[in-house]
Formats: sequence, structure tokens, C-alpha cells
Amino acid sequence: MTLLVCGAAAWASATAQTTVPSGQQVDKYGAVDLGVLSMEGGTIIFRDGFFGPSTATNAVLANGWIAAAGYSARVEFRGDTAVPGASYGVSFPTDGMHIAASDAENLFPLDAINKGQFFQTGNGQLILGGGARFVNDVFSTYWIQNDLGMERSSDLARSSFVNRSGSVIKASGTGTSVFALPVQHDGGKFETWSGTLHLAAGGYHDTATFYADGLGSNTSTYGVSFAGSHVFTGITTTETGGLLLNQRSRIALVRGGNFDFAEWRQRAVFLVDGFQSRIEIGPDATLHNTGTLLTAGGGALVAVGAGTSPLLNPGRGQLVNEGFFTGVLLGSRESGPCSNDRFGDTCVIDVRNARGGEMTFLPVPEDDPLFPDNASDYNAIGVFENAGRVRVPGIVDPLTGLATVVDADTFTQNRQGVATLFNTPELVIDADGELRVGTFSQLEGDTVVNGRLTGDQIEFLGGTLSGTGTIGYGSGGFNGQISTGAVTIGPGNSPGILTIDGNLDANGTIFDIEIGGRLAGIEYDQLVVLGQANLLDSIVNLRFIDGFVPDQGDVFEWLVADPPFVGLAPLTVHVFSDLAVIEGETDGRRFYVNAVTPVPLPPAAWLYGAGLLMVAGFARRSR
Repeated sequence: MTLLVCGAAAWASATAQTTVPSGQQVDKYGAVDLGVLSMEGGTIIFRDGFFGPSTATNAVLANGWIAAAGYSARVEFRGDTAVPGASYGVSFPTDGMHIAASDAENLFPLDAINKGQFFQTGNGQLILGGGARFVNDVFSTYWIQNDLGMERSSDLARSSFVNRSGSVIKASGTGTSVFALPVQHDGGKFETWSGTLHLAAGGYHDTATFYADGLGSNTSTYGVSFAGSHVFTGITTTETGGLLLNQRSRIALVRGGNFDFAEWRQRAVFLVDGFQSRIEIGPDATLHNTGTLLTAGGGALVAVGAGTSPLLNPGRGQLVNEGFFTGVLLGSRESGPCSNDRFGDTCVIDVRNARGGEMTFLPVPEDDPLFPDNASDYNAIGVFENAGRVRVPGIVDPLTGLATVVDADTFTQNRQGVATLFNTPELVIDADGELRVGTFSQLEGDTVVNGRLTGDQIEFLGGTLSGTGTIGYGSGGFNGQISTGAVTIGPGNSPGILTIDGNLDANGTIFDIEIGGRLAGIEYDQLVVLGQANLLDSIVNLRFIDGFVPDQGDVFEWLVADPPFVGLAPLTVHVFSDLAVIEGETDGRRFYVNAVTPVPLPPAAWLYGAGLLMVAGFARRSR
């Protein structure tokens, strides 16, 4: 009998109801159990929260006020809580469901804590005022099943949304649900199944996860968007679908949080759009992109100055790209004082473009009219390691006429992993594009220079080099030496002229020259060295193409230099032609045709027997 009575008492307590109709005010003192709470337009004021939290189970929050006065108050919502919108009293949105520190928005805070599930439907929406916070607790879920979000009662309200390892899921609605108040993340996730979640008032996110397309069927271009000032610490993950940062906003990736760490694992499509919109990569922070990362309209990735780090000797920020990056990266290439640009002090960021990664840089826009003190007109990087593909385009928009410039302290190009057809690194500098470096080194890979590559120290030790642009010494003049090793140099883009503005020191280099006529640079390739050329143990491949057969006495000046000479070993010349056996000699920069014998058999028959003709050249100085 005793057990039966206790069970009945427990059932009665669990099913107690508190209904607050329109026009009624209910005062509560201490920690109270409201049972099934139904807000129908009235007001509850918690006047003494000193004794612990009050509770409500399976509540219905249609409209009205939940407020606090006196001691700080906490209200825990357990079970399934509905936020259906105004069904009683003055209709929403003139009067919605308010949670506030007091009617007058005084300094006494109130925490409304979700301990189960919230379901926001119809025209339901929570409005926070004063110092009130909504806390989405551990393992709790806030379901948004409409196109509304959460608001502050005024811009002066100190209200915020705290996601404490819980989940916020926009499950339905094709429009935008706006969180018009700061969001504080301590673990947990924001996830969109349909429409857009817009975090409009900034926030602090420690070890947070954002899914912009949780089910893979969201038709909205951007499932999650950010505005205001946001800080990412710990391990932040952005996955699936598209995410947007705009409205002159920023995301600061900063070392800190519970784990004193900063890594952003970017796996989605993320767009930074508009002047002043930027992702700031702080000291010791890493942005790891395996998705698609874009900047447009003046947006940028920015390396933040060391002054923002609590460390005495902070490390550099780092961008690791294994996906696709297209945009602007602002910072400084040097490890000394930070440079001054539109965002204030910026420092060094290192870039590692890994195997499979593709990076395309864009021109840095002209000064923002509202921020005229910008001094940066180029992309700037510290150490740049490339094992993927990098492109420096020229003039992207003819209306602006701005060319792309990338400035790096060190640029190294080398293969990552076992050599295959699919992991050859590549650097392409388009016409009018420029890569400026302190030190450039290519161990493996392909470099195409149709614009300009400038450096204080440049060496090509392997791979290939081609294009119609200029490779120059950073300080100008002929004092700079550009070194090449076992690299294949093919001037032009079949055909064309490649210019080296400096001295060339080639040791074991292969020069691949295509000849389709007698006009240098137009019908056959030419390497122009505006300095001295020293060719040691090198090879010249002369390839007669497009059915062209030279005449005896023709001269092809494939190398222009002053003075050209070869080293101690002879320069070896290979002649390739499908239509004739061509004999001749070289002085180290010209090929003189001495004899031409047509091939009487089909060309394929001669490729094996007579396709390679080695002509020992002789060394001589010429001016």
C-alpha cells in the first residue's frame, strides 16, 4: 500500500500544470516545479532564484514573458518543449515569447536551460532581453521547424544563445532562420537540413561543428551564414553544403579555448564575400581546407599580427590546402615587423598546398572607399610549399585592370609521395601575373611562366620550365644568378620566347626547342638571357615540327645571351625530325644546318633508326 501511495504522489507531481493566461502575472519564489507549463500571454517573474533552478516539463511557450528580479534565476525545461507561436492574447509578432532579466531589462540575469528538446514551429520564436541567456545543454536539441530564429528585444540587451555541447538543427523551412544575438559555442553543433541558419550578431565558438547540408538535400546555396565578429578556438569543423561570411564581418581563428588550440577543418564550400569580410588566421592557428574556400568582392584571408597572441614567441599561422582555394591572402612575407594594411597589423602566414590541392590567387582590390589607408596591393605569404597546383592569374577583371601579384619569402615546389601521373606539382603564372619571392626552388614539378617570376635566389633543379614570360633577379641588373640543374626548359608555348633577366648557370640542363619555321619566337622557340649564360654538361633537343624541313645553311639562334659559352664538357645536341636527317653544328647558342637528307621511307620507320642525331658542339665566345 505504501508503494502505491508513493507512486500516485510521484505521478501527480509529474503531471502538475501551470497555465499563465493573457493579462495574468505569476510571482514565483525559490526553486519551484512548474510541471507542464503553458504560457498563454501572461507573465511569470522569478523573484528569488537563490535556492536553485526551477523546472518545467513538456512546456508550451506560445507567448508571454518569463522574467527574473532579485537573485539570478535559472529555469530548466525538461522533456519536449514547444514554441508554436502566438495562439493567445495579442498575436505574434507584436507580442512573442519573451525571456528576459526583467520587464525593464535590468542587470539581473536569467538562464533558460534546455535539458531535453525544443520544437520551434509555426510562427514561434524566442525573444531574449536584458541579461537573459538561453542555454542549450549537453545532449539537448533545439529543433527549428520554421523560418524564424531567435532575437534580442533590443540592440542594448546583453542576451545570448549558449550551445553547451548540444545541437541546433534547422529541420524544415526554405527561408532563413536568424540568430540576431551573440552565440556562444562550447562544443556541439549547428546543423541545417533545409534553408539557412544565419548567425547575425557574432559569437565565440570553441570546438564547434557546422553542417550546412546535414541530409545532403538542402537546396539553399548557403545552409549556414555568419555576420558580425566570430571567434573560432579549439577544433572547429565546417562540413557539407555551402557556408557564407559577408556583411563586412570576420572570423578570427585564435589559439585558446578548453584545449588551448586552434585548428579549423574546413570541408565544405565556404565563401568570404565583400570588402572587410575576412578570415583572420592568428599565430599558431591552422586553417586546414579539404573543401572549397573562396574569397570575393574584397574579402580575404588575413594573417593576424603576433600582438594578438598571449604567447611570448608565437608561431606563424598556417593555411594547409588539400582542396580548392580561390581568393586573396593578405599578410607579410617577412618574419620581421608586421605590415600595415586595411585590417591593421598583419603578420606572417605559411602556406602548404598539399598533393591534390589547387590554389588560384586573385588580385587584391583597390582601397575600400570607407577604409582608404590600405597599403597592401598583393597577396603575401611567408613559407610557401607546393605539392599541388598553384595559379597566379593576370588581369581577372578587365574593368579594374588589376593584375594578380603574390609575394612570398620562400617558394618550394616538390612532389609529395610516390611519383605518379597524378601528383606532379605545378605552378602557372599567367600573362600579367607575378610571383615575387626571396628564394625559389623547384625540385620536381612543372612551372609555366607567362607572366613574371622574380626572386633574389632562383633555382630549378628538376621538373620542367616553360612559358613566354620573364624570370628575373629581384634587385635588378646582371648580378643575380639563376641556376638550373636536371630540369627541362622549353621556351614558349609552342613556339615562343622565354626571357631570363639575369645570368644563367645551367648544369646538366635539357633545353627543348621546337622549330616550325625560320622566325625566332614566332616559328621557333628561343631562350633570351639578358646576361651571361654558362651551359655545362647540358643537352639541346631540336625538334622540327609541323612538317617543316630546313635548308642547308639555315641558322637557328635558339639562345640569345652575352657572352654565351659552354663549360668544360661539350654541349650535346639531339635533332628530331620525321621528314629528314639533319646534320649541323652549334656554337652554344646557334644551330647551323650543314646537310639535309630527306627520308625516303615512312617517318615511323626512321624514328627508331635515325630519330636521334647527336652533334658534338664546339665552344666559342661570341658577342
